[in-house]
Amino acid sequence: MPYHLPLSPIDRAIQPPVYYLQVQDSLILSVSVFWTIAYVLYVRQGYRDKSYGMPLFALAGNIAWEFLFGVAMPTSVAQVVCFVPWLVIDVFIVHTTWKYGARQFKQSPVVAKNLGLVLVFGVSFVTASFYFFIKTVGLDAASFYLGYSDQLLISITSVAQLLRRNNTLGHSWGIW
Repeated sequence: MPYHLPLSPIDRAIQPPVYYLQVQDSLILSVSVFWTIAYVLYVRQGYRDKSYGMPLFALAGNIAWEFLFGVAMPTSVAQVVCFVPWLVIDVFIVHTTWKYGARQFKQSPVVAKNLGLVLVFGVSFVTASFYFFIKTVGLDAASFYLGYSDQLLISITSVAQLLRRNNTLGHSWGIW
């Protein structure tokens, strides 16, 4: 009997062929490995540069996503296996942001002075927004929309952050 990850609710409803599930599993596992590497590199580079790499809003989005889909309401074992380790690594990303982030906000002294509050409010706001979106459109649809939105958010805000800072502190080629 061929092996694959436990089925998600969508896969249980659609019942795709085994080869499809195996390709899907390979992609899920590959993405998980590469995102884990990127997260660890964010932490490493943050401590090396005494800065932070992940933009604040993207960090809030990732924490919200990983908490909601990995802890609060996962739809598959694969989500727990992927998202919970990322949530743990997020603690270190938050630490580098909290510890070194104020230096990057010289143009915004209010943000620099209140960075901890900005992080707590941002994570709380985005988590609540994601939660209410899930309750509005349903868990399966929300997982797609929020996943794509979160990925787009981290891509756009990372480029914007690099342009605003005019330096690469907290970033590396490995992260990209």
